[in-house]
Amino acid sequence: MTVRIRGKLYDGHTAAAGQDVEALGSASGQLTLVGQAFGALDVSEIHISERLAAIPRTLSLPSGHVFESSDNDTIDHWLQQCGQSASWRFRLESNWSFALIALAIVSIVVFASARWGIPLASDMIAERMPAEVDSMIARGALDALDEAVFEETALSDALQSAHQTLFKNLEPSDGEATFKIEFRGGGWIGANAFALPDGTVVVTDELIALSKSDDEISSVILHEMGHVIHRHSLRQVIRHSWLALLSLLIVGDVSSAGALVLALPSVLVQSAYSREFETEADDYALMRMQELDIKPINFANLMQRMERCALPEDEELQECREAKPNASLSDPGKRRDWLQYLSTHPATLDRLTRFKDQNN
Repeated sequence: MTVRIRGKLYDGHTAAAGQDVEALGSASGQLTLVGQAFGALDVSEIHISERLAAIPRTLSLPSGHVFESSDNDTIDHWLQQCGQSASWRFRLESNWSFALIALAIVSIVVFASARWGIPLASDMIAERMPAEVDSMIARGALDALDEAVFEETALSDALQSAHQTLFKNLEPSDGEATFKIEFRGGGWIGANAFALPDGTVVVTDELIALSKSDDEISSVILHEMGHVIHRHSLRQVIRHSWLALLSLLIVGDVSSAGALVLALPSVLVQSAYSREFETEADDYALMRMQELDIKPINFANLMQRMERCALPEDEELQECREAKPNASLSDPGKRRDWLQYLSTHPATLDRLTRFKDQNN
């Protein structure tokens, strides 16, 4: 039985418009283009593209010409007459049950990768990263933040020297990591502190002004040292990189991967640490506070004050600093679940309660 396939014939060498042509396909596997000088072509001589939904098929001829047709059903019928089965890919693609199962499997794989696979792979990579990588990321991030966020510190030389001595006394004696402190005007992030991968701990002038004692500052610094010891910043950056790569693989969005490289400083400052990371940093801080005879309540007090004061003007800071603790953090019926410690330090009431309990 002969089938008629309608389409356009292109010369395959130029951008010339296609010519409307009808092709006749026989059950014996011969294809004849009506009105053309090619003669009968055997199906084995023709390269036929696989069917994909309603996209036109291309039949590449030995002469270099290309016959393009949207008569996909007719082409499939002809191929079946010639003893060739339909593409298994098309059969799967057109099967709704398979499509739904595949979508479910892909969703599970993506979720499992993001939830467990990426953190595990990131931690393994971070453990093997040389110190030079930490230094490179930290240096670039601090330079970028100095341009976009921070201001030059207004602390006097005497006050800087006093806090550098305080910081030096907090460094672990085992040399597990190398630390240094940097002072900056907080700009729009106000009273805060955070750690960079190379052990640099940035403390803002506003945080020092908000604290009431060296022990309060020390408790925050020890928490930041915990982030450095456990390489949380580097692990965070690697995890975001994996997520960008996963996005690239799923949606083909190359811009997301490039944007991450440009946004590394923002990732370090604005991405919330996981509960796991915060717990590890808290564990380290509590252990060191016990060693140094610093009461854990100092950490909770400063965190509460940071939430209460947010970003006040200079003339309001002293009044805010001396105000009573926010009742929302002591009354479970009025509790607030999140405090602002950059945005990288979600301090839940449970975490602060833990420091208060340790104090007792």
